[in-house]
Amino acid sequence: EKTLSHESRWAFNDLLVLISRLPAVLRRVAQLHLVEGHTQEEVAEIEGVTVGAIRTRLHRAKRALRELNLQLELA
Repeated sequence: EKTLSHESRWAFNDLLVLISRLPAVLRRVAQLHLVEGHTQEEVAEIEGVTVGAIRTRLHRAKRALRELNLQLELA
């Protein structure tokens, strides 16, 4: 099993905190794709929607994560 460096663990934990603040529908696709490593196609199958819908949700989730990260940095 691969171990993460101390810095990588912090970054991963920060990502998990940010993901936890997303709306449920975006949180779910972010968790499945960014954290668990499922492909967009797999996430679409799991969620029962089209790949296009997943791409849209991932785009929105990533944008929201950037905004949340910026808010935390400015706080």
